[in-house]
Amino acid sequence: MRKTIPLLLAALFGMLPGRALAQDEAVAAGAEIYAADCAVCHGERLRNPGTSFDLREFRADERARFEQAVLDGKGQMPPWRGVLSDEQRDQIWAYIRAYAYE
Repeated sequence: MRKTIPLLLAALFGMLPGRALAQDEAVAAGAEIYAADCAVCHGERLRNPGTSFDLREFRADERARFEQAVLDGKGQMPPWRGVLSDEQRDQIWAYIRAYAYE
């Protein structure tokens, strides 16, 4: 029983090692996709060159805004609908959120 309570609490708060590893893998995959497809305009390693929106400014509650911009395009950014899968967008979002200002 004593070992069960910490595991239940860890599961409740999302702190199980498997979950952290999966998140780390998503961030790493997102970094690779970002480097290949996004860095040209948004800057290497999320370092905005000042010519586009600084993706680190996305707050955790702005996932829908991120999705709309990626899928439909915005301003100079072309739409990525049909190019990036749901999983790839999840990975890019994980990468952005890992280094977000907030």
